[in-house]
Amino acid sequence: MANKLKFPAGILIVLWAMCCCTAAAYTAENAEITEARKLLSQAQDQFSASRSPDSCSSVILLINQAREKAPDLPDVYYLLGVVEYTALQYDGAIDAFNTFLRLSPDSPDAGRVRSLILEASEKRDSAPGTQATSNMIHADVLKDKGLYREAIEEYRKYISDNPDKAGAVCNMGYCYSMLNDRKSAISCYERAIAINSRYKQAYIHLGNEYTAGKRKDEAEKAYKKAIALDPAYTKAYYNLGNLYMNTGRSAQAVPLFKKAIALDPDYLAPYDNLAGVYFDLGRYADSVEWARKVLEKNPHDTIAESNLALSLHMLGRDKEALPHYRRVLELNPNDIKSYNNLSSFYIDTEDYKSALEYAKKALELDSHNALSNFNVGLAYNNIGDNEQAAAYYLRSLAINPDFIPALFGIGSLLGTIDGKEDESIKYLKRCLKIEPDHAMANSWCGGVLVSINRFAEGLPYLEKAHRLVPKDSMTCYFLGQAYIGLKRFSDAKSILALGKRLAKEENNDEGVKEIDKLLNNLP
Repeated sequence: MANKLKFPAGILIVLWAMCCCTAAAYTAENAEITEARKLLSQAQDQFSASRSPDSCSSVILLINQAREKAPDLPDVYYLLGVVEYTALQYDGAIDAFNTFLRLSPDSPDAGRVRSLILEASEKRDSAPGTQATSNMIHADVLKDKGLYREAIEEYRKYISDNPDKAGAVCNMGYCYSMLNDRKSAISCYERAIAINSRYKQAYIHLGNEYTAGKRKDEAEKAYKKAIALDPAYTKAYYNLGNLYMNTGRSAQAVPLFKKAIALDPDYLAPYDNLAGVYFDLGRYADSVEWARKVLEKNPHDTIAESNLALSLHMLGRDKEALPHYRRVLELNPNDIKSYNNLSSFYIDTEDYKSALEYAKKALELDSHNALSNFNVGLAYNNIGDNEQAAAYYLRSLAINPDFIPALFGIGSLLGTIDGKEDESIKYLKRCLKIEPDHAMANSWCGGVLVSINRFAEGLPYLEKAHRLVPKDSMTCYFLGQAYIGLKRFSDAKSILALGKRLAKEENNDEGVKEIDKLLNNLP
């Protein structure tokens, strides 16, 4: 290939995987009990607001969540017994009260609990007409166990006798959501809102379904309606922030996540997402600050560790970043994304052997992963094994034909091999069809065209690359070649002078030499 560019051969691409979801956290036992007591407090407040049998299902859900956190906490079973008793579920109440006595036989409340057991037994034997409420309670239990189809049948039975119960309709919608039946779920949530236009939870669920269906404008309206109904509704601010974060409106997400944190300082998901949003905005120091706030509250949060590692690396603090990359894998040794992040870190720090090692570990966990195959190819590319690099780039594209990093990787690699220019251009143009403003793909596509004397065809790609990234010495070099080929010598001299200055700033001595050759041969 004529006029090959003799810049460093390595193509350094770092792929940063941002996480916008909440990780399951490991917590110490005392933290679990604290969380359980918090759930019980919420359940008590909700129960105190309305002690009717039909209002008990959502309270029982909170209590069951507390029981999962602290299965040996007596208070869980005392409150569960009282609520089950109110819901006319006497067998459940008796079981809960007996568990309380087993866990806390010497409690000052033991006498009262034994009396309640006797009262529940008497009422159970004489209570008529509780079948509808039984269906509701049974449906909630099935829902909590993940038996969504069975739960739907029980909700239907209950709703047929109680068509005005928005909570039951909303819960049935949730079951449809979990079965990925979006149409039925939306129908249920809309019906629940028609029954009770102030039912904020239904708006949240509706917004979630619209988000999943990529109906972002409708999702935004639903979340904002929930906020209008309850300006202290933490989940609504968080979900709206997520919507903005995932639709390119990161700056708008920041105040929403901060509001959610102000309303509930112990809710860690907004902290994680705030760190991620700041990373997305290039505010890496702020990302570090918020990731560390998460880790102060939960040292086992993998999302925070990952955000911290990525942000420290972008700040050039690689020695600080590396332990956090490794900590993520210590906490979750089967996390493919973290192996790929660490591989990218080593690529960027030019430790290609380690990059290859971690990319291959990711492949061991899932060989059918486009990013893992790409990272193996990228490591081989930088090591200088072009044959292996090309093979893994192509494997990545076999998994995902539109994977931009692999399209650019194979295109730029083939562009350095004589006789492969047409193949190179094909892949680079495919990349640009998907992402027209990919600066490096424009630069390489133009550069390869120029290298086979297709100057006029290559020029628009190079001029666009220069507009996108004005301070790239390689693009200036290619662009200078194009101007020379088109006999625009004044333009060539100007752009090559800029390229030489940039190459010096990059400490790219080889690039300076190549540009000097072109400058010295100008007429």
